[in-house]
Amino acid sequence: MNPFKVPVTEYTDHYDLARYSLAWRVSMFMSIVLSILAVMLMSLNQDVFYPTLVGVAAVIGFLLVLYRTRKYGFVAIIFCLLGTVLCQFTLIYFTEEFHMVDVMWILIITLYTFFMLGRSWGVLVLTLNTLGIFYYVFACLNLNLSSIGTLEFGHIVGLAINFLVCSTLIGFLILQFLKVIRKAENDLRTLNDELKSQNAMVAVQNQEKTVMLREIHHRVKNNLQVITSLLRLQSDEIEDDESKTKFNETIDRVRSIAHIHERMYLSENLSKIDLEGYIDSLAEDLIHSYQVKKSITLEVDCELNHVHPKSLVSIALIFNELISNSLKHAFPQIDVPAINIQIKFQGDETVSINYRDNGMWKKRSKKSFGMELIESLTEQLNGTFEIEKKNGTHFNFQFDRAGIMEDQ
Repeated sequence: MNPFKVPVTEYTDHYDLARYSLAWRVSMFMSIVLSILAVMLMSLNQDVFYPTLVGVAAVIGFLLVLYRTRKYGFVAIIFCLLGTVLCQFTLIYFTEEFHMVDVMWILIITLYTFFMLGRSWGVLVLTLNTLGIFYYVFACLNLNLSSIGTLEFGHIVGLAINFLVCSTLIGFLILQFLKVIRKAENDLRTLNDELKSQNAMVAVQNQEKTVMLREIHHRVKNNLQVITSLLRLQSDEIEDDESKTKFNETIDRVRSIAHIHERMYLSENLSKIDLEGYIDSLAEDLIHSYQVKKSITLEVDCELNHVHPKSLVSIALIFNELISNSLKHAFPQIDVPAINIQIKFQGDETVSINYRDNGMWKKRSKKSFGMELIESLTEQLNGTFEIEKKNGTHFNFQFDRAGIMEDQ
């Protein structure tokens, strides 16, 4: 039976498994080697036999704990703290011993701590051992050097075995570091390859979705244009001027929606539309539709560049009604008609839309359908508005920013 074979454990993470394996193999190796070393030191009647015996008992206890509980973290903490205490005790109180091997044991304990418990514990153990070495150098080194006599053959053999054990452990720990690092590099390389593959797949899927969405917007725009053409043909059969006007207003509303899909189809980013550019284009279409012969000054100052797609149609219809009403009712007696639109942020939560023309809308005995539509659409967007008719007509809308803005 191989004593260094690691018992089956529930650990699936590579790093946990590596630490558990290291704790088991180091404890097994040290239990065998320290037992041999303790017997030899006892036969040589050396006082360092006692801390070595404590070490044997400790590593046997570690093996039992690892075998029964698989808790390598607890074993590592006791190993590091007890090893530090034994090394410092041997270094300081055994003044007649040759202590070069103790420094190697300190190096083993420090490397083991960094590997098993991480940087914080490693720095702590390194600091404690460094302070102990400084104390030894300044307080005990002269006494130690003056007390060391000629080494007997048994002492030389003990030192040789100690050197061999320490060198083997240091090499084993370094190999474990390199093994884990190599595993991490391979995992990272594999992960990068998987991410590249997934990113390429996502890019292809996004491209396919983009093409599909463009096609959908294009078809919706075409279908709406077909509807407007049918409505226009139908309106040619209407003889009543008032009914025909209402028909044409409906055509303009449908066209304003079709225009959204056209701009989204042509946009580089299908989820965003240039609101200021849309308003300019909508105004030009309406001026052409109403055959306005006067030159109308249109000023648009827009801080809101992108609108949430679900709010686009409602905002487009609101602007369609505002501009249409200005063209129909505000400018007959105005020599230099002007429309001013300001879309500004107010604080962090509100978007203000100010629409103003320099004309005077005709008074109506009852609320028009266009005004009812503006009220309904504003309510759908959880907004409010006020009308002021002084030096022209002024609409002031207040909307919740989160309700109409594109999610960032």
